[in-house]
This record gives sequence, C-alpha cells and structure tokens, in this order.
Amino acid sequence: MPDIYQGGELWDFSLVDPDNRRPVDWQQRRTLLAAISNADPSSLAADWQDGREKLFVTHRLLHLRQQHPALFAAGDYLPLYGEGGRANDRLCAFARFYEGTALVVAVPRLVYRLYHNGDAGWGATALPLPHEGNWRDVLSGRSHENCERISAAELFAEFPVAVLLSATD
Repeated sequence: MPDIYQGGELWDFSLVDPDNRRPVDWQQRRTLLAAISNADPSSLAADWQDGREKLFVTHRLLHLRQQHPALFAAGDYLPLYGEGGRANDRLCAFARFYEGTALVVAVPRLVYRLYHNGDAGWGATALPLPHEGNWRDVLSGRSHENCERISAAELFAEFPVAVLLSATD
C-alpha cells in the first residue's frame, strides 16, 4: 500500500519528498472534500489543477479499504492483461480476491499520447475481467451487469481510472 503523506492528498509539484514539514492548508482540503463528496466524477476534470481528482480517488479508495480491510491486507493478487490494439502499451490492470469479493483496478498508461487530440483511440482494446458477473465502478458508480470483459473506451468513459468491485457469493 502506498503511503499517504499528511498534506499529500492534493497535487504536490515540489521537487523534494513530502516530509510533512510544510504547513498544510486544512481549510482548503475540507472545502474540496465537501465539494467532491457527492460529485459526478466526470465533472472533476474541469478544475483538475486544484487537486480535487486526486482527493476524490483517495477519499473513495480509503472508504473502500475501510469497508473491505481483508481484501486489501490479505487478498490474492492477479495481474490482468488487456486485449486489442492499445492493450499492451496503454493499459495496466490487476485484480485482488478475498473470500468471494473481487476488486479490479485499471488505469491507462502514457495518457498524454492517448488523449493529446481529445480522443484516446482505444478502438477494440478491452479488459477481460477475472470472472463473469456484476461489477460496480467504485469511482463512477456505474454498473456492468453480467460482464466478463469491458472495452477500454467504456471503462474510462467517465473517469480516467476504474476500480471495479464484485461479490461472487
């Protein structure tokens, strides 16, 4: 699990380690947290400079970890491999499993080249899921019913990161 440094919930463009010596603007974080708590994730990109996207992901994933601590602490890890045109060089994904619960995390790689003209050009690129079932994206809230694979274009349609959760029991 990555460390989350105090004050590192937003973008930090400093050239040194965030060693917690700088003052943290807690009021800014409270304001942004209130703004993102019920936000539509596709609306966050308009103000990306203030770090709300990073705070949104951090907030949602910490909440998920609180709900499923064993999945994160003791879950089995499985790398996942995409299929299709951009799968090998532009898609990174893995799954974790623990007692009937599965989690899939998928992110695009080298995104500037993917999105520099506004269209990612995913084409037929898809991510096979570890099992067929009902999956819910923890970040966007979208459901994928009876799904055993999902196209990359659909996966990243609303937000540039996908975290899918499925209960198999």
